[in-house]
Amino acid sequence: MRAAPLPCPTPNRQKPLWLLATVGPLVALAVLLLVPAVANASCAGGGSDQQTIRSAPIVFIGTVTGLSNGDRVATVRVDDVWRGSAIPRSVEVVGTPDLNAAATSVDRTFVARTQYLFVPDGGGPAQFTDNTCTATRPYSTNLSGLRPANAPGAPAVAPGAANPADSSFPLVLLVAGLVVMLVVTGGAVATRLRVSPWG
Repeated sequence: MRAAPLPCPTPNRQKPLWLLATVGPLVALAVLLLVPAVANASCAGGGSDQQTIRSAPIVFIGTVTGLSNGDRVATVRVDDVWRGSAIPRSVEVVGTPDLNAAATSVDRTFVARTQYLFVPDGGGPAQFTDNTCTATRPYSTNLSGLRPANAPGAPAVAPGAANPADSSFPLVLLVAGLVVMLVVTGGAVATRLRVSPWG
């Protein structure tokens, strides 16, 4: 007697769909985690930093007094203007080409209370743009030889703002008060000595 053929197993058509539904999101997640969220940017080649500093339209020394946006945006007190005009005493320097990006490949971050020689690539007069492609760097005295002879110097203090030159005024009052106290004390001692029976 001839045996009946075994039934052929039917392919499970649901398995590929289930596999795709499970593996697909995992692959997408892995791509997101492995590819950093960094905006593309690059530095164009140019001359030396010294040439850039000597020829840049805006160059100034400033001290970072405040930071924001992951230390990419600095509030800067301008100490000495080498090139440029109408630069106020306080400016903002944005060290990224894209504030909306989590990061870019040319982001410059700043350090609080550090003095920099700023060579921004744009902006002004109170907000400048910068990045790691510029000649901006922490300031040191070995850079002083690059300062132009006709540099504008420290910015003028705005009307109504506190003038650093006036900071000696309270000291003058203090000295005057001490002098008055010494005179009064000396007069009192001299008077007491005159009336003393041992005088």
